[in-house]
Amino acid sequence: MNEMGGSQNNMGPGATTGGEMDSRASQSKQNLIQETISRNTNWDESVEGIIKQNLLIGELQYAAQVALKSGRSTEALLIAEAGG
Repeated sequence: MNEMGGSQNNMGPGATTGGEMDSRASQSKQNLIQETISRNTNWDESVEGIIKQNLLIGELQYAAQVALKSGRSTEALLIAEAGG
């Protein structure tokens, strides 16, 4: 309590409240989900097309290599697992 009988606020100018932090975390999570969804929508363009073509003709080794070199480690691991 301060001299006037009220409670003292110890938050500095850069401090955030719990509600603001929850809002930021929620927005960040939503942006990540949107980015992931938009990243996986079209498998006929660019690197995705090369991976898809190799999968369709049974060249799992090359599909996994392309996925790994393009930064799609999850897809590369799944393809490698399927290939044995």
